[in-house]
Amino acid sequence: LGAVDADIVVMAAAVADYRVAHVSTGKMRKEDSPGAAPSIELVENPDILSRLAGELRVPGQTLVGFAAETVESTEELLERGRRKRARKGVDLLAVNAVGWNEGFEVDQNTLHLIDADDQVIDTASGSKRAVAEALLDGVLAVRSARPADARVAVRDPGVREDGVELRPLSWRERDVERFRDRPGPAVVQV
Repeated sequence: LGAVDADIVVMAAAVADYRVAHVSTGKMRKEDSPGAAPSIELVENPDILSRLAGELRVPGQTLVGFAAETVESTEELLERGRRKRARKGVDLLAVNAVGWNEGFEVDQNTLHLIDADDQVIDTASGSKRAVAEALLDGVLAVRSARPADARVAVRDPGVREDGVELRPLSWRERDVERFRDRPGPAVVQV
């Protein structure tokens, strides 16, 4: 996992908590079991974020998780988010409601950021870009609020042995512009 070398790790919500236990090597035909519907056994997917927050945790690292929840109210959303943040052991949890008309396949989103003290430190609504920028602001606020001795893993600007330039993060002015039109994931060394 490359995340163990990062100062900040932001993990997206799991695509699925479960997967099929046994994958068929061929087509499942009705004639093979007439009159009976096939049953599908599910097994739990590995919890990568919990592993990063536990056995692979690096001192000074900031871990951010996501929770996409189907809920009836904002209060229920925040309560589920707090429980998930505690269960996962992350520094910050970004939680949003999802459903037929929110979260997915829409231009606007609302995101609540819950810190390690279970406080909602920000609620951002707007375009996905605006919400993403608010998330980054929240991450930087959490990191800057730590005592200096808790930030030992933060790299000083300079050049690594392999020639990679290390510099302070400045999303608004430089990095967003650099990565806007690039295909694939954007990785910024901090």
